[in-house]
Amino acid sequence: MKKVLVLISILFLFIALAGCDFLTFTTTTALTTTGATTSDPRLAELDAEFALLESALPAAIIDDYVLPVPTNQAITVAYTVNGTPIGGTLVYDAPSEDTTFLLKMTIAFGDLSDSRTYQVLFASDSQSYEEYLAMMEELESLPRIPDLYIWTDGNSEVTSKEDYISGTASLYTYDEDNVAQTVFEYRSLQIRGRGNSTWYMPKKPYKIKFAEKTALFTDYAARDWVLLANFTDQTLIRNFLAYRFAAAIGMEYTPSATFVDLYMNGVYAGNYMISDQIEASSVRIDIEEESSAVNTGYLLEMDKRLDSWPEGVEGIDWFRIYGVPYVVKSPQPDGDEHRLTSIQFDYIEDFIATVHITLMNQRDYAPYIDEASFIDWFIVQEVFKNVDSGYSSVFLYKDTDGPLKMGPIWDFDLSSSNPGHLDAVNRAPAGWYTSLEYKNVWFYYLMKYPTFRLHLQERWNELYETEVLGMLSSVYPAADAIARSRHLNFELWDVIGKNWDWYTSTEVYDAKTYEDQMSLLFDWLERRISWMHRTINDEDFV
Repeated sequence: MKKVLVLISILFLFIALAGCDFLTFTTTTALTTTGATTSDPRLAELDAEFALLESALPAAIIDDYVLPVPTNQAITVAYTVNGTPIGGTLVYDAPSEDTTFLLKMTIAFGDLSDSRTYQVLFASDSQSYEEYLAMMEELESLPRIPDLYIWTDGNSEVTSKEDYISGTASLYTYDEDNVAQTVFEYRSLQIRGRGNSTWYMPKKPYKIKFAEKTALFTDYAARDWVLLANFTDQTLIRNFLAYRFAAAIGMEYTPSATFVDLYMNGVYAGNYMISDQIEASSVRIDIEEESSAVNTGYLLEMDKRLDSWPEGVEGIDWFRIYGVPYVVKSPQPDGDEHRLTSIQFDYIEDFIATVHITLMNQRDYAPYIDEASFIDWFIVQEVFKNVDSGYSSVFLYKDTDGPLKMGPIWDFDLSSSNPGHLDAVNRAPAGWYTSLEYKNVWFYYLMKYPTFRLHLQERWNELYETEVLGMLSSVYPAADAIARSRHLNFELWDVIGKNWDWYTSTEVYDAKTYEDQMSLLFDWLERRISWMHRTINDEDFV
């Protein structure tokens, strides 16, 4: 057996408990291996090496013991492996809040390696050990979310959002006892990067394309799916909350939202959210497609990014109405068969121009837009005060012989106090945002219609007690459901209270723990909803 290498790393978590008097070690992971089969005789040797490590720890018993630790005194962990002295040091510095951290020990020799994690708990002497464990569950006992493993051919790194690379995917879910259940294994796919500004962030978002239609926690199957990284959102749940809220109020074609732990070529990549590709299809946005008729289905995106980062060709891929760019997503300008024709392009451009002129001149909009979809879309955008509601990811669709509808919703990671590139007033819980003239001019015009405001008021009051307050009450449960995953995510992506960039608001930067981030989000949403409820029901609103 080659020389055993030992790595010891300490990873810190913080929880809000008072007082700190003793240290507790508990084993939180069972033996797992890479580089060997379960019948490999070296596993016994590996297990024996762990026994050496564990016996060298103070008090000799790893499973459950209490060790008094004087404040600021270092604990030296020393042992010998193959005649080589190995040691590590832990220092208890008596923090103002109780601390939980993990001691990870890894052994590797040859092509065989394994690690075990020991959870280190500080607790108050006013609490029994059992009471303390009831407050802070061991990491491995927390519910597991699904694991998605993607292997690329040759373990190639995904470096492009234009070019796919091939690979396979395996998906596992877990029951209430955290026992793995196989959904599928080694299913062929292609993967590439995706996103605009998010593609240039450290934690990358991806688009995956299966060789065969695949259901991902949905009652329908599709080939194309997206993996949202939520890197700018230090709660990880803003997109999730917005999508679930939109679905709850009955918005058509709301994207699915399911959290997974993603592993790329065997390496943990973080907490990701699986969602739908925004596209026209029978299981996504169900409008007529693959038709050369002028009066067919159309999917559009309002995308002001084109002002700064032009893509495609104006007049072929997108058009501009009164300074606002609109991209034609379906029929596809670059489609293989039923390509967008010049006649179709002219038709939808003229239709959007007609909608704009109608709203601008305060004429009857009933023949052109579906008011109900506009109101629901506006409510979701405004509850979260979404920065993109008048910039990009603003989708619209029109079916054959039908009016223009708003949706699906998309992209809420920079919302609800999060976007640092907005001024403090526009980040605040008070004030309309989407309907500002320089944001989304259509809603600027619509909010001038007394009938639109009346119907907005009626719809808001219809939803307020159930779906609106229900969304607010789901904030903490959504975070609790991913407790284990978000802990692992922020071990890997150590950004909370540290990452200062163009998208980081002062409030977010000042929130130094996950608990602070959650308080910030919940309090902001509570105040936002309260402001909207008062304002919409003010006697001067209608």
